[in-house]
Amino acid sequence: MTLAAAKDTDDINGTATIRLSASGITAKDITATEIDNDIVSTIAEAPQANETVKIEVPYTIRWRTTGTLNKVHIKVIWSSSGTPEGYKYIIKNLTNTGSYNWTPDIVNDQCQLIFERSDTGKEVGRSGTFKIVN
Repeated sequence: MTLAAAKDTDDINGTATIRLSASGITAKDITATEIDNDIVSTIAEAPQANETVKIEVPYTIRWRTTGTLNKVHIKVIWSSSGTPEGYKYIIKNLTNTGSYNWTPDIVNDQCQLIFERSDTGKEVGRSGTFKIVN
């Protein structure tokens, strides 16, 4: 008997138990373990580090992804003197198209965008630090 596995589209390790049995032999359970090394990363193209974005003015967030990422969460985080102060999700479960139209609604001079896998919440990329101004 031959068992084969195909490449999957996630980066989550997994296991499966397979029972081998045939007439006249004792059944045997075998556990197959997937060590998933699919690398997913997201590179923010806009906003870029040190860019200034205007509050309440529509802005197109742009990114590119390596690996397979079907859906993404995007959140904005803000800081003061390098100390995190807060965050909010801009969008969750967005089909990974590489862009999203966003209207910023906070003012802060130390913001970043965080890109997360929607299936695991794992961070897969972040933008450089940018400003949101009046």
